[in-house]
Amino acid sequence: MHKYIQRILIASIVVSLLPTLMRAFHIHAPVLEWLSLSSNGIRDWKLFQIFTFPLLFSFDIRMDAFALLGPLFMIFVARLANFFLEMSGAKNLFKFYLGSSLFTFLVLFQLHLFTKAEFIYFGPQPLFYALIAYTLFVLPEMELLFFIFPMKGRTFIWIGLLLQLLFSIESSQYTPFIATMSGLAYGYLYGLKTLKRHSPFLWATKLEKGIFKIFDFFRARQKCVIVDFKTGRQILK
Repeated sequence: MHKYIQRILIASIVVSLLPTLMRAFHIHAPVLEWLSLSSNGIRDWKLFQIFTFPLLFSFDIRMDAFALLGPLFMIFVARLANFFLEMSGAKNLFKFYLGSSLFTFLVLFQLHLFTKAEFIYFGPQPLFYALIAYTLFVLPEMELLFFIFPMKGRTFIWIGLLLQLLFSIESSQYTPFIATMSGLAYGYLYGLKTLKRHSPFLWATKLEKGIFKIFDFFRARQKCVIVDFKTGRQILK
């Protein structure tokens, strides 16, 4: 694993463990609440939350084995991010991270504006699903571990989303599910735009043709120039 990814993973684990360690020494500091994406934080102009929330997970040494799912997600994220880095470089990985964070925030914030529902969210799930969606364009037969069971990446997505939806219904908190769907949508659209190829989801072929037309329309507008017919030179606006 690239040292750049290792450092981010270590920093994420350390920060996420801070609340537990502080409680052990009777120190009160709402680290997770401060760095999480929340409607209150946005109103207070804590815009850094947009880019810190994917690096956090809930980990408490007093909890049961399910508390290990957070760090496990971070390890999966790190492995996929490492693949992205080797394929596209650190600069593009940074852009991808910023884009997925901002896209998820915009979806949650729009939901907040229309429904007036307060929200607080943190976790690597949106970034994780964004990386899966993008990686499937390059490795359509990619396999991931679902606990200890190997599974096709495409199958992993649907099972993960179904479980996320069931948990959301049970808790009546749909923010995690919407955030995860936002990350998945960003990775999917990013793959279509940058790789200019169809996804491995055959049922979406017609939809993707329409998306490609939209991309071509905006690309043509960006490349439009005014030319002097006499000289053949571009006329600057």
